[in-house]
Amino acid sequence: MQLAKNLKTTRLELNVLTVTDLPVLLKLWSDPEVTRFMNIEPMQSLAEAEQMVDLFTQAFADGSAVRYGIWQQQRLIGTCGYNEINWQLQRAEIGYELQTVAWGQGLGTEAVGALVKDAFQRLSLQRLEAFVLPENIASSRVLQHNYFQKEGRLRCYEQTSSGLSDVDLYSCIRDLDMRR
Repeated sequence: MQLAKNLKTTRLELNVLTVTDLPVLLKLWSDPEVTRFMNIEPMQSLAEAEQMVDLFTQAFADGSAVRYGIWQQQRLIGTCGYNEINWQLQRAEIGYELQTVAWGQGLGTEAVGALVKDAFQRLSLQRLEAFVLPENIASSRVLQHNYFQKEGRLRCYEQTSSGLSDVDLYSCIRDLDMRR
């Protein structure tokens, strides 16, 4: 199945990241408030952001992942996408982040909703999953609003700036959770 280059919602457009997005992406990915819940350190240079976009571009080309810029009123306010897709097992891991000025407006929920719809209706995936640091309450709520269920806590699972951290595993199963 071909990954979409664009997805649309009521308020948002999700477009595959390109090098023209780099200045805003650097601003996003260098903000410690944004990256504190991500598995990256705040970026220091445009070259780091370009390397990340290059990785996403290659993954999109081979169909193993995609990262979309989240656009609202022609402004890039964050990114989201499928971090890893396993076509054989019909599952994908999702991720997302927004600029702090976009927090608290339901935009993350809307962007994730677009991923869920695309994954289940167009890509015919069966399972979506997301890994969330336990203290990231807002992200947990975004997932819960999109029918994700907390499966459990993975102890000492991910390296963060403070050492090994626990993460909560959330999943959404097409034929199970979407009926609720």
